[in-house]
Amino acid sequence: MLNYLKQGTETLHREVEKSNLAKYILDHSITLELYKKLLIQNYHSYLTIEEQLGQNIAVVNDNLQSFIDTEKSDKLWRDIKGISSFAQELNPIETNFFITSEAEAIGALYVIEGSMLGGLLISKHLQQCESLQLIKTHHFFKSNPKNSMKRWKNFSETVNNIKFSDGDREKAIVSAQKSFLIFKNFQEKI
Repeated sequence: MLNYLKQGTETLHREVEKSNLAKYILDHSITLELYKKLLIQNYHSYLTIEEQLGQNIAVVNDNLQSFIDTEKSDKLWRDIKGISSFAQELNPIETNFFITSEAEAIGALYVIEGSMLGGLLISKHLQQCESLQLIKTHHFFKSNPKNSMKRWKNFSETVNNIKFSDGDREKAIVSAQKSFLIFKNFQEKI
């Protein structure tokens, strides 16, 4: 399933990465304002996906339920509150993203769990960004390679132990594509 998801989202994944403000962390040119914007974009994206997963947790098997939480958006919110006085003004943004099956949940989880692997690379560059030196604690982009890799490995093993029909694979791919589009849309909106 993970190979199908990777192949089915590869072009969109690259497109989203290309327009992601995190590229300015990687080249160390990010400003504090752009960093705030990146955090807010990610907050809304993760929150949208995490809330939909949480509202529909019953559609997934017990082994997958442990991956459904609000940890990522919670950490982003703490980062936003730590550097921004307007954090309390953030309101939810409506989307047309829905999860109604285990396959759709897997597609969405593939995107948000996989993104944490990219976050490991980003976290290595934060300390080299001059305009972010006053930020002493990063919650979301906090590097913990062992935990991130272990979580991805557990997710991969859990997914690989599930039998999927062709229809399930297609639902998962469409859900992963929609999840990437959530990130893309918030990059454009915010």
